[in-house]
Amino acid sequence: MTTYTIPKKDYQFLYIYEGTLLNYTLKNDEFHIIVKNVDYPDFPQEIPTPNYTDWVKIKFKQFSYLKFIYGYATENQDKDIDNTLELGELKQDDEILDYGGALALIGRRYNLPTSFSIDIVCREIELEFLDQESFRTVAFILRKQPFEGKII
Repeated sequence: MTTYTIPKKDYQFLYIYEGTLLNYTLKNDEFHIIVKNVDYPDFPQEIPTPNYTDWVKIKFKQFSYLKFIYGYATENQDKDIDNTLELGELKQDDEILDYGGALALIGRRYNLPTSFSIDIVCREIELEFLDQESFRTVAFILRKQPFEGKII
């Protein structure tokens, strides 16, 4: 498993516009997501660039502001359900990074339209490239967890 800390000057070259979110965790001032369909900034030669469709864990470290919205439509798609988590405060000089995409588990399992968006201000972004074995372990654990939401 390879990890790489993105230099601050390259934050704007990390694109998760069409990303597929598999999982997220929040602990103290760190927000982690496991996502694929990511465009990466240029890496040093010694760091192998993953494919667009490879799963990666992105660790947003020491965030001072986070707004995370994830949502899905009901089974008959007559109602949208959005869940919002907002932590911290924006300051006038903050540079907000924004990302978004679809939710992998709900969208695949229930064939529903889904989305997520992240607005975040953080001091560090670390990428952890998941090899096949690491990804299989994560996916296996997630499959064993029951879906906590409610499909109406």
